[in-house]
Amino acid sequence: MKNKNWKIIYSSYEGVQKRAVELLSKEIGDLLLRDPGVYSVHTLACEKVGAPVDKNAFIIGTLAENELLRKYLSREDIPARGYCVRVIDNPDNPDLQLVLIAGDTAEAVLWGVIDFIDDGVPAIAPRSGGVPYENYIFDAPRLAKYESKRAPKGDIRSVFIWGHQINDFRDFFENLARLRFNEIIIWNDYPPINAEEVVEYAHSWGLSVIWGFAWGWSTNCGNADLNNLDKLSDEIFENWKTQWKPLSGDGIYFQSFTELSQETINGLSIAESVVKLVNKTCARILEDDPTLRIQFGLHADSVLSNIDVIDKTDKRIEILWENCGGFPYYYSGYDFEKTFANTETILAQDHDIGMAFKKMAKLDWTRFNYQPGPFILGKCGKGVLKEDLAAIDQIWRDVTPIWLNHGEKVYKIIKRIHERPGKKVSLNVVGNLIGPIRFPLALVAELFWSTDEDYNQIVTRVCKRKIVTI
Repeated sequence: MKNKNWKIIYSSYEGVQKRAVELLSKEIGDLLLRDPGVYSVHTLACEKVGAPVDKNAFIIGTLAENELLRKYLSREDIPARGYCVRVIDNPDNPDLQLVLIAGDTAEAVLWGVIDFIDDGVPAIAPRSGGVPYENYIFDAPRLAKYESKRAPKGDIRSVFIWGHQINDFRDFFENLARLRFNEIIIWNDYPPINAEEVVEYAHSWGLSVIWGFAWGWSTNCGNADLNNLDKLSDEIFENWKTQWKPLSGDGIYFQSFTELSQETINGLSIAESVVKLVNKTCARILEDDPTLRIQFGLHADSVLSNIDVIDKTDKRIEILWENCGGFPYYYSGYDFEKTFANTETILAQDHDIGMAFKKMAKLDWTRFNYQPGPFILGKCGKGVLKEDLAAIDQIWRDVTPIWLNHGEKVYKIIKRIHERPGKKVSLNVVGNLIGPIRFPLALVAELFWSTDEDYNQIVTRVCKRKIVTI
């Protein structure tokens, strides 16, 4: 029978910490509240700090808000922007145990919970004949000791996805949060009519929402009229002001006419033209909304040889680089020396930048349909979800071996990015990422988080997580 003498003591049940409490209750409840073959019903008590510690207890929250955590942990125990998870015997009652989950921020509290349920549980699972049994960790009177102190290397770990790929935004956002992403770029042809609901739910999981839309092209960048950039700027500004500014959200992302393999359109430089358009248009937008966060997505294919021109982009704008060589920045090509050299070139810019990683489940552009108008984002029926997951499963079976074979090279690239001094670098992954969490996505998310450990240690931890499908 399970040792059900446990409770959760939390410091806040609002915002991201509310999700942390819910996730802990749900996942620990799966391990604790039922006995195989016995029809009995139990619940896990969740009480606010100030409740008596009369049971084994999960104590979660920030150090500032939770006096119990301050009793057992010091400020030095918690990394800046990170968390500390520690299983200890209760000093006031050695018959009981405490699982301390303390975050430097509300988001870090959630990350600490995720650490314990996804990494701690496999680590302390009892073994029989060398085989771990996570479902039986509460069968013994006591948990094994566990400690983890971790913090992210970078500030932004994001995902790019088309809005109408998201079948169930609630399930999708929870999965992203479970992987410790903290931002999502949602590209749309038209604003979703439930944008406010989408943003509110994303925020509750610690995810910023950036709305993405096109600047000056529809399906073919080569048709862009570079001789009429002033007119194009007026059209973009009006579109932003009427369609995208009214939405709740944390910023905008755009791509213009760089998604080409050549460096010119009708004899005019793509790099020079796009910087002219971007600087003029963004200056108008920022004059109207000085606090707006703007991300400029571009394809390196058409502008990398003119990177000195791209570096003249307004420094208030973040540049998110795409197609910076072969894998992992593109779907094909394995010249890692060239790809690494391209990375070095981009990192040398005097700019806040981002790097987009690909080779996840992708779109079949021969069968792709654009959004015909405003729509409801992320509330598809079960039939649509079933069909999409079946189709995507075939793609993942093609993609996963590539990450198994070449993941360490990606590790080396991200490790170099993490070492960039001074300017900020955001890390982004692009793909159709709905459904179960697949190994390539889980691996790249963990690499985005930190490359301090040996690559094999990172892969081992990722593979042990029950939420990951290999």
